[in-house]
Amino acid sequence: AFEAFTGLKRADIMGKRVTEVIPGIRDADPDLIAFYGRVGMTGEPDQMEIFFPPLDRWYRIQAICPERGFFAAVFDDITAAKQGEEALKGHRARLEETIAERTRLIQAQADEIFEMSTPVMRVWDGVVVAPLVGSFDTSRAARFMERLLAAVAENDAEVALVDVTGVAVIDTQVGQHLIETV
Repeated sequence: AFEAFTGLKRADIMGKRVTEVIPGIRDADPDLIAFYGRVGMTGEPDQMEIFFPPLDRWYRIQAICPERGFFAAVFDDITAAKQGEEALKGHRARLEETIAERTRLIQAQADEIFEMSTPVMRVWDGVVVAPLVGSFDTSRAARFMERLLAAVAENDAEVALVDVTGVAVIDTQVGQHLIETV
């Protein structure tokens, strides 16, 4: 089972130090020798997840101290789970980008609809007209006020006609915005 789990052959490891079997173990990050030594010397159990390049695997290692100066370790191969996590991160990043792209598109369409639903047109020299249609909330009223005042300045208009007959309900806040515009 150990051979299948680690890829190391029993004949190649029996009676050898871990530094002989896995030459890169001293340079591992985190330091496995220190990890096991701490468990063996303190008696406190510990665990970690580690990518182990010499075996090209991810492991969850749980170490306990059955007797002072010794340790026992249980390894779980979590390579597939880690690969799944990475795939999930990639999917999440692509999904977030798709959502951001769609949000930008929706905002652009909302701006375009606003422009079409609140036209301000020059009808004569010095006269602009703004027919309002549909629902009219505070946000739309504030944006309309900016648009109308910009059109008045742009056209050097002395008269601005605002037709509110196409708006079903005008609440007090929207009414206040319209009064401020006047």
